[in-house]
Amino acid sequence: MIDLDVELVRGTLVVGLVISALAYHFFRVNSGGVVTAPFLAILVLTGDWINIAGWAVLSIIGFATIRLLSNRWPLPRIWLFFAGVFIPMTIHIAGLLLIQIPPFETYSTFFAAGLYVTNGLTAYDAARQGLLRTFVSAAAVTALTTLAALGMYSLTSNFGITTEALPPFVTHDPLLAFVVVAAAIVARLAFGLGTAGIIGGAYLLQIAAPETLLVVLAFTLVGAFIYKRVATFMGLSPKQAFYSLLAVGAVAAWFGLYWASLLGIPGAAAVEQYALEPLLVVGLMIGETARFGVSRTLIGTTAVGLIAWSITSLVSASIISTWVAYIITFLLLVAGLTYAFREVKRGWAAAAAGSARWGA
Repeated sequence: MIDLDVELVRGTLVVGLVISALAYHFFRVNSGGVVTAPFLAILVLTGDWINIAGWAVLSIIGFATIRLLSNRWPLPRIWLFFAGVFIPMTIHIAGLLLIQIPPFETYSTFFAAGLYVTNGLTAYDAARQGLLRTFVSAAAVTALTTLAALGMYSLTSNFGITTEALPPFVTHDPLLAFVVVAAAIVARLAFGLGTAGIIGGAYLLQIAAPETLLVVLAFTLVGAFIYKRVATFMGLSPKQAFYSLLAVGAVAAWFGLYWASLLGIPGAAAVEQYALEPLLVVGLMIGETARFGVSRTLIGTTAVGLIAWSITSLVSASIISTWVAYIITFLLLVAGLTYAFREVKRGWAAAAAGSARWGA
């Protein structure tokens, strides 16, 4: 366990993203989500083993969920992905809620263990390439990332390099995470809208100010413009492009925000107050913008943010209770999925008609 500072944490993230990308490029193996290994490495550096164990357990639950659904129904991969994310996250949130009840407070360390979205990313990779292979890959990339981080820590310590104290990580209220993920799922499946990644909306909402949003938007538009041309020119596969995008986006945001803050550009200093979130959300926004277009991504991200802000504000103002907010969110999710499922049924009907036509 070591004392982390802002540059070490950001360096760990960038190195982890690069190693994850290289692992996929050379060995065609996914490490349980491109951001999983960097986060696990940070947990290792801080000695947070209980959350690592929680991640493993919830990942297995997500893997089992995807396998169960895929064996019963021919669902599109995006539906399986969201199921693998949503079910473990819901179980994690249920654990966080349980520890507020007196009989369960004693076991808070265990019930609160785990992560929100990373478990689902690992579960989806495991469903595609095997559980053991995914865990071994995640462990290997995490180990290499941790060693690199320890090397950076040793260098900065030996040469007396001092950096800023570690800014706060964005800690998500369980309700906010639940609403953002549910809204992002509906936006994607029902309306084909892009968002700031499945959890990026929570980052934007919690660090939001007009200046910071403009900074993120500027990085996103410039990055999307460059990304489209570079990815096409280099002939990258979608997976390679996504890995490269997050790594390059994180580096660009890291150095860009540093110099923008140093030069006193409005909004940059506020974004600089957070450790990892600006580096991740820029890459996620660039990816969504390149895939869905600027207008559909901005509409989707704004809609998710407004829904999350509205529901959490009602709770903060004591207009509705937290439990009512969860119920409202769940009903909105069910309604959105019911609407989106029409397209799935059309696909099933078309497949059945094709089979009947050709005698399959």
